[in-house]
Amino acid sequence: MLKRLIVNAIYLLLSILLVSTTISIFFPKDRVGHADRYRFHENEILFLGTSHVGYGIEPLLLYKQIGVRAYNLKTEANGFDRLQVLLNYILDNDSPKLIVIGVDQYWNTLKDYREQDNQTKFQQGISSFHKLMDTFPLSVSKMRCILDWSESFSTKLEFIFPFYTYHARWKELEDKDFRGDSMGISHARGWECKAECEGNNTIAGNAQILKQLPPLEEIDDSVLSTDGARILREMIENAHGKGAEVLLINCPTTLTPCDAEAYALVQKLADDSGVRYLNLSEDYSMIDTYAGVADKTHMNPIGAKQLTDYVGKYILEHYSDILSTSNPRTVGDDQSLEEDYLSWHKEYSIDLSEIKELNDFLVMAYQDDYDVSICINNIKAASELTRKILKHYGLADHPKEVGTIWLNRKTYLRDIADSDIDIWVWSRLLHEFVCIKSYNFKTSKN
Repeated sequence: MLKRLIVNAIYLLLSILLVSTTISIFFPKDRVGHADRYRFHENEILFLGTSHVGYGIEPLLLYKQIGVRAYNLKTEANGFDRLQVLLNYILDNDSPKLIVIGVDQYWNTLKDYREQDNQTKFQQGISSFHKLMDTFPLSVSKMRCILDWSESFSTKLEFIFPFYTYHARWKELEDKDFRGDSMGISHARGWECKAECEGNNTIAGNAQILKQLPPLEEIDDSVLSTDGARILREMIENAHGKGAEVLLINCPTTLTPCDAEAYALVQKLADDSGVRYLNLSEDYSMIDTYAGVADKTHMNPIGAKQLTDYVGKYILEHYSDILSTSNPRTVGDDQSLEEDYLSWHKEYSIDLSEIKELNDFLVMAYQDDYDVSICINNIKAASELTRKILKHYGLADHPKEVGTIWLNRKTYLRDIADSDIDIWVWSRLLHEFVCIKSYNFKTSKN
């Protein structure tokens, strides 16, 4: 009997060892390697939220701006129950000094979507949470978070053992799946670039919505009694219990009248919880609402740069006493972040060279470490949107309608093509041209 128990125990231990050593094979191929980049116990600022935060805040730009180590742990789609799981896991393993929580649709949870029979939104939420949570190794705190989060046994199982979900991938496996450098790790510290520009100025329309907004005390505050709002309060309380400050933020987005009221009410929740709140859907003056916005709700690189600059200055003003900025270090002293920055710059430059549409290329090339030289041979053919983007490169409001216009001209450059616009992108970090492009306005979506 004892011998059988020992044999069974050995088999169990071998099974656990087998699962733990092969589990990485079964991650989704497009997983974001947060666990590989996060570096526990080193991040001073944690950004947590949905895609609004994910596309809007650049941690590496914050490092260059104010010298702090930050990370952007965004999840696509909504569900504050998922954000709570992630925050609990981080606080069990790390000690960030400031947690910035995006309150985009804070009244929603995945449970709400299931009850509303909104299966599309529900499945999107589960899928995006897998991409994020699966990158962290299995641990006691991760097990506890998962068990507390879901009442469904199958959901618990698929998060504890990712191969339960991805077992069918065996037909897709390639040699690179078995190498450690093939997991799609990004060095942008969680920020994702949305290199688009629809020319959609709906955020600027928030002004009309806000004119109709009743005084705060007259707004029905039932939204503050939702599960999502309760979870947000619990997240703040948990963060405070771990010694972290909390800043709530609503990144610029197109408002409906109901949204405007719900986001205004966050101020009540923030006051009751003793935290600050930035409602940037009301005050969005820091961004170009035409050229800096990818769509109705997300920033492109131009808008992300403007938003990150604003948020960085706000953090420096209100939280410098708890961050290392109270005793500023020289930017460049953090070797691991310098390596992250250079690796990200190389990745970004490769992505830039593959952009086909003119406007998408222009918004993506708007980075501090690029010298961008532009020769415009036919300004008459440029669309209004292209002109508005080019204003960020120095195009005057009323440029000459004839002849050749140079923006940021460098003496070593000459025309290279018989085209409407020629663009040279020089990397100051790599000391080389990373991209040379030519476009004709009529054949581009400009």
